[in-house]
Amino acid sequence: QSRFREAVNAFDQAVAADTAFALAYRRLGLSWGWLDVANPRGGEMSRRAEALADRLPERERLLARADAGMWDRAASIAPELRAHLRLHPEDAEAWELLAEFGVHVPWMALSSPDEATEALERAIALQPTFTPRYFHLLDHAVAENLPDRFHELMAAYEAHGAEPEAVRTRQAQWDFYRGTPEERAHAEAYFRAGPVDQAFNLITVSFQSDDLGPRLQGGLALLTDLPFEGFPVRGLQAMARGLGPGAWPADDVAEGIPSLHWGLLNPEDAPVPRELVAALGGRPTSHAALAAAVLAARAGDAQMVAR
Repeated sequence: QSRFREAVNAFDQAVAADTAFALAYRRLGLSWGWLDVANPRGGEMSRRAEALADRLPERERLLARADAGMWDRAASIAPELRAHLRLHPEDAEAWELLAEFGVHVPWMALSSPDEATEALERAIALQPTFTPRYFHLLDHAVAENLPDRFHELMAAYEAHGAEPEAVRTRQAQWDFYRGTPEERAHAEAYFRAGPVDQAFNLITVSFQSDDLGPRLQGGLALLTDLPFEGFPVRGLQAMARGLGPGAWPADDVAEGIPSLHWGLLNPEDAPVPRELVAALGGRPTSHAALAAAVLAARAGDAQMVAR
């Protein structure tokens, strides 16, 4: 039902009563991830669930490891998720996790955008009432300029109980990137006037499609005026002023989102893997694989996908 604040309170009580309650830690980590992804408690609770995973049934043990892997960007169990789903195609939560790997850490999953989209379509077909699963599908519709699909998803998103302000934010995202000049102006005014986390929705879609480049520039310029905290946005703000990774805060350099934006806005850098590797320095993942996956995705090379 997407009532994450209530869920956090309930699971906090559960782990206070039983400090070895692995499933409650896992659900607590998930709830924090949806409620406030910048809050470190999400990762802390997911890692605690992984440490206690031997107490869980096989399926929950796999999903607990996947949750922790998402937070740490340290290892991929995407092949195990795929194997699990071949045996259990009815598992909506596993489809969602596979998609999240593909969207957020494609260099770990060696995943194509199509796989993530298909996985989310499977998840909402199985369980259409969990509204956060619509987020990336709405992003995809914006990136691919699919107005009919966008409006279909929005209707389902709203019908299944999405908050009115969340619906408005998603519509403003479409208007900013795909609307008329008048709609774009209204959307920009909306993002400037609202909470800064609403404007972050502009970032989540902008690097998914090269044809959004000119509007991406405007989106980054908008971000320079907003007081973001927690997300790796200071690097994006510096980028909007023409400053490359060398001028970004260290935490922002280590994150993938600003670096992918830099590659889109500076295509002369994008064909050179070492540029992406340098921009992503310090992560415990295979940077060479990340650079190769990003370049392959830009070229539409399906051979990079590990099935």
